[in-house]
Amino acid sequence: MNKNKKLFSACLAVSLSLLSKTLAAKEYINTLPPPETIPSGYIPEYRATLYLNGIKLQNRIPLKIINSDIFINKAFASTLYLPKIFLAQDNQDDINLSKINQISASYSTEKHALVINVPPDWLPEQKIELNQNSSPVNYSRTCGLAIDYDAYVSRNRVLDTGSLYLGARLFTGSGYLFSSGVANHYALRNAYYNDNSWTRYLSYYRQYFADNNTQLILGDLIASGSTWDSSVRMGGISFQKDFQLTPDKNIYQSPSIRGTAKAPSIVDIFMDNRKISSEPVSSGPYQINNIPFINGAGQVTVVTTDRLGNKTNQTIPLYKSTTLLAAGLTQFSANLGYLRYDYGYRDSYYRNPAFSGFLTHGVTQSLTDAFFMQSAQHLQMAGAGIRFLAAQYGVISLTGAVSSDNEASRQNGAKGDISYTYATRRLNLSYDHTSYSRGYADLSDYGYNSCNINRNSLQSVDQLWLSYQPVSNYTLGFGYFFIRPYHHSNWSMQNVSLAVPTPLSGQLSLSLSAYNASGHDVMTMLDWSLPLSDSAQARFTNTHAHSGSRNDVQLSWGGYGPQQTHADIALSRDENAQNYQRMAIYHGTQYANLNGGVYGYHDKTWWLQGSGTATWIDHAVQFNPQSQGAFVLVKTGVPGVPYYYGGSLKGYTNSRGYGFINGIQPGMPAEIAIDPTRLAAQYHSDRYRSKIRVYPQSGAEVNFSVRTSFPAQFRLLDNHFQPLPAGSVIKDEQNSSNAFVGYNGIGFLYLTDDKPTLLTVYRKAGEQCKVIIARKDFTSANVAQPTYICR
Repeated sequence: MNKNKKLFSACLAVSLSLLSKTLAAKEYINTLPPPETIPSGYIPEYRATLYLNGIKLQNRIPLKIINSDIFINKAFASTLYLPKIFLAQDNQDDINLSKINQISASYSTEKHALVINVPPDWLPEQKIELNQNSSPVNYSRTCGLAIDYDAYVSRNRVLDTGSLYLGARLFTGSGYLFSSGVANHYALRNAYYNDNSWTRYLSYYRQYFADNNTQLILGDLIASGSTWDSSVRMGGISFQKDFQLTPDKNIYQSPSIRGTAKAPSIVDIFMDNRKISSEPVSSGPYQINNIPFINGAGQVTVVTTDRLGNKTNQTIPLYKSTTLLAAGLTQFSANLGYLRYDYGYRDSYYRNPAFSGFLTHGVTQSLTDAFFMQSAQHLQMAGAGIRFLAAQYGVISLTGAVSSDNEASRQNGAKGDISYTYATRRLNLSYDHTSYSRGYADLSDYGYNSCNINRNSLQSVDQLWLSYQPVSNYTLGFGYFFIRPYHHSNWSMQNVSLAVPTPLSGQLSLSLSAYNASGHDVMTMLDWSLPLSDSAQARFTNTHAHSGSRNDVQLSWGGYGPQQTHADIALSRDENAQNYQRMAIYHGTQYANLNGGVYGYHDKTWWLQGSGTATWIDHAVQFNPQSQGAFVLVKTGVPGVPYYYGGSLKGYTNSRGYGFINGIQPGMPAEIAIDPTRLAAQYHSDRYRSKIRVYPQSGAEVNFSVRTSFPAQFRLLDNHFQPLPAGSVIKDEQNSSNAFVGYNGIGFLYLTDDKPTLLTVYRKAGEQCKVIIARKDFTSANVAQPTYICR
């Protein structure tokens, strides 16, 4: 009984407590403001993803849907590339996309996105640049010294001669100091007379600035007028921009194609049934620049393929010329110094301070203009020119210049030039006409009046060249050269040539040429070359003129280059029935080029020649074949290792482990590689290829750091004596090199010394173990591989 009373009292207390809380909550709710009602005409706004012509854009766009019509704010009209005409239709802030007939718009509930398609012409033009180097290669900063030498001696019954050319280049990493000259010796054997002389050729320092494609020259230089004006030798200072530091950059007018893609597509470009480019484009207009194209006129086929596989073909005519600068590019040269005379005869004949310079600018892809001037104490000359592309019909160039010369007497003059060039795969045509007034002069003539040199003034010069290939291996050529001086009779020369194959061999060629010099004589020449094998060739030439006929027979065998031998034998019978013989042997070694032979009529002249380049790089002296341009010295430290340039075998390292690569194209990325399969098992290198750029006339060393090492193969187990999982990373803590665990826990490393090596193995995320291996564990290459527990 008491128990029931207690239970009743507890239930009554709980009920009263719940009742009091309910009354309190009701009183609180009654104090809240009433809920707001949605006003009539309220339209919700959504922020939806935007799909424009099938492409998902990153940004979202606010929109409203009213009676199935889609509205967006005018502020977002630029996102859809809507023309301004749709923005000025009314004073509303929103645009009804459903009322614009040119577009289709819908709202996708699945994607919560606005799917809209606008005419492709509304979209901005996409510009795609082909042949752009995405991974720039740095210039080599190698410092060193290179000395080019060329020694020549000859001897006959009357005269003994000898000469030694020396050219030294001290390259500093971004420039070089150069000096060259030749020593000559002459001795008459019967007259007891000999003469020795030294003639300096050039001395200058050239500094390159690769960042802006400019160079500074101090010393002997050639003041270039490019293709617009004459060039002169000077001693002084020159500042130039000519893009030779980036030959892989397209600086000339390059064909472009334009089109419009209705949907995201792939644009394939074909030339001669060969695909030369394949680029993805989005919906809308596009422009593809820097198309790889031959020089001259031609056509390409553009195939556009959309996502559904629909294809459209279009044939586009194009024309490319390397005489027109790309739009926006500028070339210039400014030269100040003293004019140099008697180059090659006297060392230091400098006089008459002068200035020479030109500026060329690519105005558009089809128009290039130029300004040039030359100035001295008694001479002023200035001129201008333009060069433009006449649609698909070639390039026309117009140049004019005026001068004032009072070196001997006051004379004013002018020069005018007009030229035309046209080229296709089968036809090359060029014509140039230059006219001079009597008083015209420039720096190429300046300073000779004081030497009592009589200059013949020219009135005009005409040149016409034509080469036509109607079918493969058939070539017809024609040349015409006409000079009209003021004080002498006219002089002209015509040349006609024909080259055809013969039925005896596909490599056999037969050519016939004839020329007439001002009507005084007509000469014909028949040339017949016949390959005897892959390395041997025979050649017969017959020349007939008014004075008689000349017959030449030549046999050659072998090839030119490092570690190659070439032999050449020639027999001739001239117009006077005199026999002439010549024999020569050329041999290239790893250290120098050696040549020798004999030539002459009855009295023979024997000669011998040796040339090469001695280099001093990285405190090591090396003798190499001759290289007066850019070169690369390959260092492996191991003899007999093949080395490659651009994938082509260039030779094998010599007994000191050095290789020499001549003819490196300056400014172009050069890939140098060695063949690791030709290395013995005890040699190892961390890299087997390297890509560099070399400055003009400079050298670079590529050191592959081949070192003696021991190939160690071992097995790694965990604490449960199970092989470590394949793909685990093995890190050599001493040499900071990595390897991977293979199948069944097999690992492989190169040990560079006898000291114990600590290895860290990374198995899974956050899991690692360590093990120590030593050279003494690998007593012989024939024993079983050791096994280690990685803890």
